[in-house]
Formats: sequence, C-alpha cells, structure tokens
Amino acid sequence: MRFSSIGAQVVTLFCLHAPSADEIREFIAQQRLSVFSYSEVGASANELPYHYNVDRNRILLGNGEATWHRAVEAIRGWQMFSMPWIRLYWPTTSIQAGRDVAVLVHHFGFCSLNAARIVYVVDEGGPIARFGFAIYSMRPLLAIR
Repeated sequence: MRFSSIGAQVVTLFCLHAPSADEIREFIAQQRLSVFSYSEVGASANELPYHYNVDRNRILLGNGEATWHRAVEAIRGWQMFSMPWIRLYWPTTSIQAGRDVAVLVHHFGFCSLNAARIVYVVDEGGPIARFGFAIYSMRPLLAIR
C-alpha cells in the first residue's frame, strides 16, 4: 500500500478494512517527519494555555507499593488502549519521548488509523512518586483507502 498526500505526511488513514501489519509499519515509519496538530506541544506538563478545556479525573486504585507497581506496568503496557474498538500499534513500543505509534479505531463501517507521538515522560521517585507520559496527535492530513 502506498500512502500519499499533498505536501506532507499522511497521519490519518480512513479505510473500509483494517490495514495489514506491514501497512501499519509503513504508516508509522512515515511519521518521523510529521508535525503536531497544534502549537502548544508539551503544554500539559506545566500551566495549560487559557483556551484549553481541562478534563482531569482521578480514581483510587488501592494502596501500597504493589498497587503502584501494577499501575506503572499497566501504563508501560499501554493498557489505557485496551478497548474492544481500539488497537494500539505497537503495545511493545517503549515509553520514550519521540516514539511514534498508531491507533486503529473501528467506527461503524470503517476504520481510522491515527498517528501519535510521545512528547514527554514523567518518572519521578521520592515521597510522592509519579509516572506517566503525554502522547500528542499528529496533524490530521488524510488518506482514504
């Protein structure tokens, strides 16, 4: 399969059938030169611009070090993408800034393959440990298959 667009990399692909593993690898490989879909890249690490709609949710997973380690491993394993209609390519991607992934979404009657990049990682020890990362979508230039 050949992806094409005018003047930039294809970062969203709409298709009637899910692309093959080789097509997804090619799609991800093309993202190296892609740009983000907005200018405030990394802003979620600090004070957000005033026009952002902030949606923060918290839930108590449990207590103790074992719970913490399970939660970190779930994030490292991309478990937040474990939903019946979504598939992450590839869940073995290491959590490092600059790594590109693709998210395949099954809609009603078609699929979309969307490019995203890890922008920053939070991995802090101490009395209040924190772990996570920010993944930002790439500019939505489209190809339809």
